Amino acid sequence: MKNECRQDMSPLWIHSDFYLNSDQILLSDQIKVLSLDAFDTLLRRTCDEPAWVFEEAARRVSSVMTLPLEPADYRQCRIEAEKKARKLSAHDDVTLSEIFDCLPLGENEKCNLMNQELEIEREVLYLDPLVAELIKRVKELNKRIIVISDVYLPSVFLTEVIDSLLGVGVVERIYCSSDIKFTKVTGRLFKYVLTAESLSPSEMMHVGDNKYSDIQGAMMYGISAQHYGEPDYILDIIEREKRYNVTFPSTVRHARKLAVMSAPQALSEEAKFFYQYGAFLLGPILIGFSQWAIERVRRLGIGCILALMREGDIISRCINREFLLKGNKERIRCVPCYASRKATFLPALHGREIADGISAALMRKNYTVGDVLAEFGLDEPGLTPYINVRFDRLDSIYIDGISALSYVKNVIESHQDKIKDKILFIKSMLDEYVGLLTEKKSFATIDFGGGATIQHQLQCGLDLPASLNLILYCTARGYGKSTELTVNSFIPYNQTTRRGINLLTRSPEILEIVLVGKKQTTLGYRRNAAGDIVPLMADADYSEQHKDLITAFELGVENYQGWYHTLHGGMAEHNVRESYLKAIERLIEFPTSTEVKYLGKLIHEDNFGSNRSYPLIDDVNKNRLANDGIIETFRKFSKNNSHAQTWLPWPQGTITAIDADFIKEIKGLSSAGEMHADTVDNLVELVSSQEIKEVVIYGAGEFFESLYPELIKRKIRVKLLIDKKAQLMAYKVADINVVPLAKAKISDGEVVLIASAAYVDEIRQDISDAYSGMNIRIISL
Repeated sequence: MKNECRQDMSPLWIHSDFYLNSDQILLSDQIKVLSLDAFDTLLRRTCDEPAWVFEEAARRVSSVMTLPLEPADYRQCRIEAEKKARKLSAHDDVTLSEIFDCLPLGENEKCNLMNQELEIEREVLYLDPLVAELIKRVKELNKRIIVISDVYLPSVFLTEVIDSLLGVGVVERIYCSSDIKFTKVTGRLFKYVLTAESLSPSEMMHVGDNKYSDIQGAMMYGISAQHYGEPDYILDIIEREKRYNVTFPSTVRHARKLAVMSAPQALSEEAKFFYQYGAFLLGPILIGFSQWAIERVRRLGIGCILALMREGDIISRCINREFLLKGNKERIRCVPCYASRKATFLPALHGREIADGISAALMRKNYTVGDVLAEFGLDEPGLTPYINVRFDRLDSIYIDGISALSYVKNVIESHQDKIKDKILFIKSMLDEYVGLLTEKKSFATIDFGGGATIQHQLQCGLDLPASLNLILYCTARGYGKSTELTVNSFIPYNQTTRRGINLLTRSPEILEIVLVGKKQTTLGYRRNAAGDIVPLMADADYSEQHKDLITAFELGVENYQGWYHTLHGGMAEHNVRESYLKAIERLIEFPTSTEVKYLGKLIHEDNFGSNRSYPLIDDVNKNRLANDGIIETFRKFSKNNSHAQTWLPWPQGTITAIDADFIKEIKGLSSAGEMHADTVDNLVELVSSQEIKEVVIYGAGEFFESLYPELIKRKIRVKLLIDKKAQLMAYKVADINVVPLAKAKISDGEVVLIASAAYVDEIRQDISDAYSGMNIRIISL
């Protein structure tokens, strides 16, 4: 994708896979009807989770009558009532009345709770904006729209809600599993609808979020289907985020999905990852940070925000888009300010001991003797052989009988007058540069943090320093400067967040590489032909491929921001700000293989005048880590996160690159599906190769739950489900009644599939004994 792609200012969703694929199908003269899933496709809830409705209903009813259950207890009871109703039902689905019949409450109480539940559903439901755009397109094409939903709510209720949101008659008919007693997951509801609508499968397209009930259920009957859901690796991230208690409000969650679903189709696989990195992870953080920063400066009456460093480009764009989207009555300005650690270092030494500068230089990662000489504008022949030696290795070197460290110190001290003149000159350039940006009025700075180094250097180096310094996160070292400058951190620093902040401080490259954009680091300042002070950038350039990836990333951020405003998202509460950090903590500590694949290739450049650059993950540090041992390295790192910092930028990512399951197993995230994946694949391939279209299955446990979706995908029907546990009680799995072997009715010539990786021989023998003399094919691994 080339940088000029956003010259087309049409909404990004118009160019997405979902919209273009849907539109292509709809353009066919054969297609007469678009069918939509209701919940999480056409309709969304403003509450954080559906069960909140139950608890809120109990709260409201409790205000007018006494209930025997507290709202939180009622919530769980209502969930269990639905489970019980499904067990008791002889049909594919249940009704709301059947669920309430299972509650241990009086009729008056149940009636009030049911009515209140429906009322709250009306309040919290709203239209999905991307699906709403698809509906507009369908109407332009003069095609019909229906809704098909697996839901316990009655169709009359859904009709009322949808008509109020879309207008009467936009959706012509609503089919609910609770009314018809068939479900989509079995395919029978689709079959019913085709008959009721007098349609052939080729005349209908279905859109839904559930890849089993909506997609495979529809495709089972030859209906074209479009999945309206995140890709699998995003779902994997969501599962991992649950382990870190990442709890975002519904507006953030929905905007993330909308932004991911709006990825331009033209992107390469790699560029699409970086688009989604911006849309799903960093976009929410950047927009939350921007909104908070605007509110902070607005309250204090500050009219200008300087967005520091190269990262200032993207944060200033986010802030200025906020102004555009919400209006900017206070006329606040946000402008990038190219003020790197290097460019502000010497001005900050004004009025201080130069020895402090030497000490600071010694602290810098990968800084060499040559870097220090260039910093102070010195030429010392005696140090020429040591130009490329890092400062942290000088303690073992001697020059003319004294330590190299002392030698360097003596050189600097002998040129103090020259250095002071240079400091004063550069300070005047910095003062003039910042003055041009701020119009010499009160201003705030904004940066990503952690140690507030640049903010502190600007505080020391400017005649008129910032009134306020806003940073994404702040370390203990950063707060150590808070007695000298005002520091406000978006992510709170407390017992809960300290660990995540330390992890981010240990591996900041994972964010910095994409946030710095396409510009090189600022080396200092110069006067241009017009006489204005402008930044002096390093003389280098990124590859076109890298620029395309950054463009994709920035598009993802922009699209998330647009959708968040479409959903009227508000400023992040305190707990949400902590969740943003937890999302980053998850990324650093528990990355997916996809994240490791693409982020690991990124090249980080030391931006304090050092020419060193390095990838986050390469064969050198992978081999070294493997030689040291994954378990031993992980153990040492867990005790001290500074372990291997000089050569291992992203320990958890490198471990995952070597062994994708190592951290997953530590976190206990290996699911039943993953454990059975290979066996399921082999078994399904065996059945498919024999062109079998219908099976009886023995085994209704975890193995079956992994197997069933794959059978649906290949249009293999499950006629009967057998399990020993059914001897104790009747129950259902995936809406299929489970029976014991003694009550199973298997006909001559039928195929029995053993859904188990254990006790296969015993199960095979039981089936053979029960149906001896009959021609029954038993398939197993």
